[in-house]
Amino acid sequence: MGGDFVRISGFTIKEEEFSYLYFSIGSSHVMVTDNIIIGLELVLPVQTSKCKISNNIIKGNHSTAGIHVWGNYNIISDNLITECGTGIFIGYGGGSLHVRTFGNIITRNNILNNEHHATFDTAWCTYWMSNYWDDFQGIGPYEIRGKIIFLRGEDEPPWIFEWKNYDRHPVQEPYDIPGIS
Repeated sequence: MGGDFVRISGFTIKEEEFSYLYFSIGSSHVMVTDNIIIGLELVLPVQTSKCKISNNIIKGNHSTAGIHVWGNYNIISDNLITECGTGIFIGYGGGSLHVRTFGNIITRNNILNNEHHATFDTAWCTYWMSNYWDDFQGIGPYEIRGKIIFLRGEDEPPWIFEWKNYDRHPVQEPYDIPGIS
């Protein structure tokens, strides 16, 4: 999908036959709200910025991410993200060392019944705030494991570090998100 300042709302987007298809938003200032997305990975590629993904049901197929963000300054909020291989993946994850995501906000989502709830790959200043994680133990911040890659030069292998982000204020109960039961 292309075109800035677009709103996608009120749709059911469903794929049941294939194990890896995606719905890609390749623009800026796009709002994806009040949809049901089943069996597809919702992708915000590198050129995507300042989009808002909110109030959606995103139900995966256990082999892909529910939401995959490569772009910058996007807001992912008030969604139900369930039954995915990875609920939310921030970063490229495809081996490119030149893609860096920055400044994405993930807040007030219900993240449950995924193989892995969230991870990241060279994502800077990602803010995870007040999400519901169904495997949260109820004490302290919620830990999100990922990695950071630093380039060293043309002939040098990159440095790869295991890294952690945190949802510092995870909530104890799932949100009652209007329109999502």
